[in-house]
Formats: sequence, C-alpha cells, structure tokens
Amino acid sequence: MTKIISVLSGKGGVGKTTMITNLATALANKGKKVVVVDANLSAPNLAIHLGIPTASLITLNDVLRNDAYITHAMYLHKAGFYVVPASIDEIETELGGLKNNIGKLLGNADIVLIDSAPGINKEVDASIDVSDEVLLVMTPDEPALRNAMITKRRVEERGKEVMGVIINQTKGSKYELSNEYIEDMLDEKILGRIGYHRKFKESVAHGTPFINYAPDSVPADTINRISYYLMDEEPPKPGFMDHIKNFINRDVVIWFE
Repeated sequence: MTKIISVLSGKGGVGKTTMITNLATALANKGKKVVVVDANLSAPNLAIHLGIPTASLITLNDVLRNDAYITHAMYLHKAGFYVVPASIDEIETELGGLKNNIGKLLGNADIVLIDSAPGINKEVDASIDVSDEVLLVMTPDEPALRNAMITKRRVEERGKEVMGVIINQTKGSKYELSNEYIEDMLDEKILGRIGYHRKFKESVAHGTPFINYAPDSVPADTINRISYYLMDEEPPKPGFMDHIKNFINRDVVIWFE
C-alpha cells in the first residue's frame, strides 16, 4: 500500500526540501521504493538540491498538461529514490490535476513525498488534498511556530491530519523555542530536532543528500530515526555505541547572542 505524505512549512527558509531529500534517502536505504514530487511549481528547487538539470527533462509541468504520464517524469537519483521534478522555466501550471496523477503511483511505490510550496496557497491546498498525512517542518523561533500553527489549521480544515513536526536548524541558542513549548502550542508530536551542521550546504552543492554526505554525523542519525515514523514504526532505541559515535561526531556550534 502506498503512503502519500505532504511535507509543509508555514514559511520559507526552514529547510523543508533538505529534510525531504534526506528522509527519502533514509527510507531508500531501508529498502523502500520512494518517489519525491516537487509540487512547488512557483519556486521549484528540488532538482537543484539534487543536482538534476531539468532543461531537457519531462517534468511535473508536462504531466499536469497531460503531455506525459507521470512515470515518464520519474528519474532515479543516485541516492536510491525517484524524483519527479518541476520545471524552473514555467510558473503558470495549475495543480488541479495533481491528485489524479499522484493516484497513478498507488501500488507502484511504498512512500510518496510531496515537496510543497511554503505558506498557504493553492499549491499547498493541492498538496494537502492528495496526501494521507502531513509532516510539518519548522525552525525553533516564534515566526516559524506561528506560521506552523496557521498551516496546521489549514490542514485540519481540509480534513487531513498532521503526523508530526520536525524542528530544523537548531544552534543551541538560549532564544530557541523548546520542544515542550512547541508541542504545547501546536499540540503535535515532535519527531526530531535537527542541529545545524556546516556540511548541509556542502551536500547541496554536491547534489548528495546530507545523510550520505556526512553519514556519521549527529543530524544524519536523527534524520534516520525520524524516517521510521514515516513507515509507521518506532525508531530503535540508541545503544551504548550509538551514544559514543554521536559524542565523537557531534558538530559543536559556538553561538553568540
């Protein structure tokens, strides 16, 4: 049975696309057939994150115009998952046919991840409508939290549920919102808290998902654990050697206020 998860953020710049590519990699590493769809037609960047040139490719835009079948726009990335990119040259395509076309993947993939536009708009509504569940990504600050609350309300208005929240780009600042505060305000479970790591930007420049680029890092370990929730499983409890590895490979951030 295929599970469709839309990954949303209330605002841009929180690392949503980065989380999607890395979760897809973690799931593919576990033997799952994963398809990632760039449904952010107004500002697509999934292909850029993965080093995929789209100039001569069939894209989601072609699929939505009924010029191609969705499997014709699927490309196997070296990280082991399939990508349906959007064109960076077109921004006028409507998403009205998204649900019907994603439906054609049912039974042909274990998990479909939808990379939607940030904020609240027609693109986001289309992504919500096609999904079984929604995953929220945010940074640990008040603007991101308030926007996440708005996004959650929109998800519920359209009859869907939030499966959990990922807190991204944490730096250990005393002004960052705590997990307890965020959970209390959102009334949603935090699946993981991803610390800042200098190699995230490096990995994008190389077109390689971070968990393959820096596999022994603490953020990579956290992302791997979060991926179990997408399979409806509880992540394994870390053992003694996991704690040792994370201590050795921690990325120390010195943050001045």
